[in-house]
Amino acid sequence: MEYPRELFMGNRIYENDSIEIFFDDRGGDMVVVTFNELFYSSNGMDYWGSAPLATLAISALGIVSKRRDWFPERGLVEAAELLHAITTRFKKVVTYGFSQGAYGAIRHSKFLSATHVLAFSPQCSISPSLVGHFETQYREYYCPDIHDGMRPEPFQVSGKLFMFYDPYSKADRSHVEFLSHLPDFCPMPIRNVGHGTVRVVASTSAFNKVLDFAFGKIEPNEMYQFLRRCKKSTAAHLVALSERSLASGGRHDSWALSLCRKADAIASGNASVAVLQKRLEMAISERDSHVALKDSEIVQALYLAILGRKADPGGMATYKPAVRQAKTVKDFANIVSSMLNSREYKERAQRSAITT
Repeated sequence: MEYPRELFMGNRIYENDSIEIFFDDRGGDMVVVTFNELFYSSNGMDYWGSAPLATLAISALGIVSKRRDWFPERGLVEAAELLHAITTRFKKVVTYGFSQGAYGAIRHSKFLSATHVLAFSPQCSISPSLVGHFETQYREYYCPDIHDGMRPEPFQVSGKLFMFYDPYSKADRSHVEFLSHLPDFCPMPIRNVGHGTVRVVASTSAFNKVLDFAFGKIEPNEMYQFLRRCKKSTAAHLVALSERSLASGGRHDSWALSLCRKADAIASGNASVAVLQKRLEMAISERDSHVALKDSEIVQALYLAILGRKADPGGMATYKPAVRQAKTVKDFANIVSSMLNSREYKERAQRSAITT
């Protein structure tokens, strides 16, 4: 169903050098406070996450950063009186964000008197001294005066803290581990989606399910199974599988390329998908430019080189499985060593020594 854009537009009620604040008062006992992701642009008209909240008729407080700075405290403190006047009117205050926004949702939860926190792919910090060994892609935004010491501490956090992340993503897993010291910590893994966890719950119905989970209306296992079903239709899931295949050494590049093309159909024009697709196409082209030997051909080559004859059926049955399973230079060295230690080779070497 199509809704007029005006329905999703928030009412901007405050602005300073750092942030814009929007408020849509739709009544009820709950307000969702949203924090935008890194590449969401401040435009003075709308806030991140507005559409599903409007459809669900949930009161919303949108906090939008004017810079890519991870919501430093100063910007919110300047609006403290206004923010507290709004949040204290509601029984339930849910802070919600993705990536940079997830950090804001966690870090300012106590300040906003949050009862629940929904953090998708959260970051604990962008300070190189803390995360530089596993996270480097945000280093260009790092400012020592703002980001040193930015890791959230227990006294800054309130509410039940739900963290949605992909444990197969080393960076995201490490961020969550650095946040696991926080109170009421509840990790919720969504495997094989990479950093794009929030894309799994992009639909209004899926986001409503997340709220039901946060308020204890459904069990964790039911939520986990729901997320598994939802992710299968997302570009994030297809891209994550493609990237893992590419990193594994090219055994399934053709399959990964087909997944990548499906992802491109879902998220047409996405630059990262286009780059991944090109990398896969180049990997397949490079692989196909080399002629791969069959296992039986490798066994024949070894027999001719070491034993001086073609492999018989018995020899083929002995060595072909070993060649097929060989993955490393050491594996092949073991096969050669086995042939060199065979009785046939020793007898051949002995005959050669007598002849000479």
